[in-house]
Formats: sequence, structure tokens, C-alpha cells
Amino acid sequence: MTLHDSSFEQQHSAMGQIALLGGAPAVRTPFPCWPVFDQREVEATRAIAASGIWDASHPVVAELENQFAQFHQSSYGLAVTNGSQSLEIILRGMGIGPGDEVIVPAFTFVISATAVLMVRATPIIVDICPDTFTLDPAAVKAAITPRTKAIMPVHIAGVTGTIDEIVQMATEHQLHVIEDCAHAHGSQRQGKSAGSFGVASSFSFQGGKVITAGEGGMITTSDQALYQNCLQQRDGENLQSELIGSNYRMTAFQAAVVQVQFERFQQQRAQKLANIARLDAGLGQIEGIKPQLRHPEEEAPGYLYMFYYDAQAFNGLPRYLFVKALEAEGIPCGEAGYPPLYKTPLFQNRNFGPGGQVMTHDWGGQPFPDYQAMQLPHVERVVRDVVILPHANLLATAQQIEGVVTAITKIQEQARRWPQWGNTITFSAATFSRKVLSKLRPHGSTS
Repeated sequence: MTLHDSSFEQQHSAMGQIALLGGAPAVRTPFPCWPVFDQREVEATRAIAASGIWDASHPVVAELENQFAQFHQSSYGLAVTNGSQSLEIILRGMGIGPGDEVIVPAFTFVISATAVLMVRATPIIVDICPDTFTLDPAAVKAAITPRTKAIMPVHIAGVTGTIDEIVQMATEHQLHVIEDCAHAHGSQRQGKSAGSFGVASSFSFQGGKVITAGEGGMITTSDQALYQNCLQQRDGENLQSELIGSNYRMTAFQAAVVQVQFERFQQQRAQKLANIARLDAGLGQIEGIKPQLRHPEEEAPGYLYMFYYDAQAFNGLPRYLFVKALEAEGIPCGEAGYPPLYKTPLFQNRNFGPGGQVMTHDWGGQPFPDYQAMQLPHVERVVRDVVILPHANLLATAQQIEGVVTAITKIQEQARRWPQWGNTITFSAATFSRKVLSKLRPHGSTS
């Protein structure tokens, strides 16, 4: 019997066949695309061009720094080239370097750790909490040594997670807390803004972020001495600077675009929070789906929406096929975005030296951790089982968000009626052949 055999279609039409097999998609209206922009960005850049002042001396840069810092409850903002170099500037501003260790989570973009390497300090990779996907305080505590100088919590999907415990632990051990807020624009916990818990924070305006100018970054802090150190590094070619630095300044064009994006983001924030609440409520009722945990008094408008997918609750449907089925229902989605940090080629091979030279010892003369031997259970599970929705989905209508819940429910209901999933998939009397399945399977997959 073929996939489109009439008796097969009649047998399954009542339940609403999934779109991957020819049924109607749950959501027919396309979700918003990113970036969102309009004539305001065009006019803002045109005004900069007409001014003849295109560099960081244009007043728009200082205006943005003040606005952004105030919104995130910090005294100072420093606009820089991107959200990678912002971390490096902070680390150098704190005097962190050879022989020092910085604790970072295993679930983050690699830049969180390479920034530590760029200042010739050593990243100590630890596990995350399985519910919030943020630093596990117990793992952090076990990793603290006399060489530890800072802890770098990463607010994944904007969720601050265990930040209170991390700050308390850092205070007890006299350590710096550097917040990686690349995902956390506008997040608040009990009224306190992400970026204001630690001594300094780093935000990103890269092309995919919730506020974007294609590239750009922002440092926020309320520590005046640290701000001055970071400022001198950013403006390092200034002949009056007392610190080694470089040119890490943001252009006026970037600042003008970010300023418009920032204004729009403040309008989008309430809509995103409402849609996250809808998803939490709806998906939380589906067996085998478990949304990322948020503190009851946390507002995290989200760079991503993340949830666990338990294939057993879907009759063994592999995650990659679940993602393809959900995409076919009209919903942009994907698998967990990052591998465990220690499994990236850089850390597996320890190519930390000039020209990719392999290093066995750090710049303080101590052996690097054995990254190849690392197996951290919580991050391994997240990478294996989590599904993500991009943040542009959160700008959708309430009906589209309800369609996400409907689609997952439909996929589950139909999957449970199929006798098995395996190297071939059996749908009642119809067999989904190896040839068809191979077209859906990613290259090299054996699942």
C-alpha cells in the first residue's frame, strides 16, 4: 500500500492528518520574519549620513549608551563593535589574565569561553540545571579554586535562572560575576534587570538578536572604575590612554539603528511575554513536552523559546522527524542550538595557541582540563532532547501561538496510532519506506 493509498487517507482523515503526510497545516499564516524594520530605520541612517558625522563622536552613540544602561538599571553603558569583544573588554578591565580561571556553562555559544581564552585565562566548563538551562550552583561551587576570578552566567533564552545563588556564591568567595546577556535584553527577575546582578554585563546586537543592527554590542556596569578601564580599552588608540586597548567603537549608523530597534523592542516586549505565557500554559499540558523553567516572578521576553521533547510520549518518533513535522505544520523550529561547549572542535583539540597550535598547559603553566573526557549529564540531555522556537515566533498572533499547541497535539495523536517507529515507520496498513524516510533523515544520521 502506498503512502497516498485512498483507504489509508480515509482511515486517518477524521483525526486530522499531519501536514508532513499531506494534511492541512495547523498554521497557514506565516510567522513573522526577522529582522523587523520599517521606514524608521531608513530615516535614522539617512539622518546620520546627512550629518557627516559617521563615527562614535556622533551624539546618537552616547544617547544610546545612556538609554540602554538606564533601562537595564545600570549606571554606565559602553557601545562597542559586537557582543564578543564586549566580553573580552570586561575581562581585561577586571585584570583577568594568565593563571586565572573563569567558570562558564557548558550550554552556551562558544564565544562565552573563547573570550576567556582571548585574555589568556582558562575557561572552566561546568554543567547546567536541567530545568532552567542556566549554571548549576552545585557544579559552580565544586569548580571554585584559588585561581578562580570570575563566574560567567549565561541567561539562555533570556532566563536568569539561578542568578541569585550564583551572585551569593560569588560574594562569599569574593569573585566577579560577568553576565552574558546576549539573549537577555529586557529580562527582569522580581523587578531587577538582567545585566544588573553582576559587576558587569555584555549584550549583543548581532543580526539574529532581539535588538539588532547586524552587529554591535553593549557593556553595562555600575562600577565606575571598571567603566573607565573598559572605556580606555575601547578607545585604545587615544594617545592619552593609560591602558593597552584598540578601536572597539560602535559606528553612528549602528547606534542609530539600535536606537530605533530598542524603541520597538519595548513595544514588542509585552506581546512576547503574553505569547510565552500562552505557550507555557498550552505546551505544559501535553505529555512529553516540558517548557524551560522560568521563575514565577521572571519576565524573560526571550531570544528563544525552548522545551524538552520526550520521544517516548510520541510513540518513539525521533526528534528530527518531530521537528520536520512541526515545520510542515507551518511553525519555524529547530533542535537545541549549541553542542556541549566541551564537544566543539576547538575544545576537543585544544587549538588555543597561535595559528591553531595545540596547547596542553594554560598560560599560567597549569594543565588545561581534559575536555575530551568531559561528560556532563544535564547539558547532554538538553542537546539531545530540546526543541527551540525562534524569537520571531513570539511576535505572532494569539491564534498562531495556539496553532503551535494544536500542531504538537495533532502530531502526538497521530504518532500514537502508528504501531512503531524504527528504521521504517509503519502507519497502520501503510509502510513509510526506507527510501522515503531517507529523504527526511539528515545526512549521516543513523537514528
